[in-house]
Amino acid sequence: MSEKPFKTCTTCFHKWQTVDELLEDPSTVILGYQANFNQLETGLFFFNHRQCGNTISLFADDFIHLHSGPVFTRNKTEKDGCPTYCLYKEELDPCKNDCECRWVRDVLQIIRDWEKK
Repeated sequence: MSEKPFKTCTTCFHKWQTVDELLEDPSTVILGYQANFNQLETGLFFFNHRQCGNTISLFADDFIHLHSGPVFTRNKTEKDGCPTYCLYKEELDPCKNDCECRWVRDVLQIIRDWEKK
């Protein structure tokens, strides 16, 4: 019995067995992040699968293991110097605000750096 893949493209049925395999695949590129401010782990990362043109969505929680920095407990969205990046799906820039959303922004940078390899 084969192990269930990490993700399968719903258009071309390409399978990625692990997160690393998906991130190492040159045919995938990060497009954006849609926040769920009530439960950050269920926010969505969007990837383009250039092989078939499909957009793939994955929960932020699937990538939390990539984060090794601080995790803050206060949400400072739209206050305390917030650049409001999490309000815009296509915004991928890092945020230096000490906000509970910061770990997601840090993971986005890790994914972007991974794509440059």
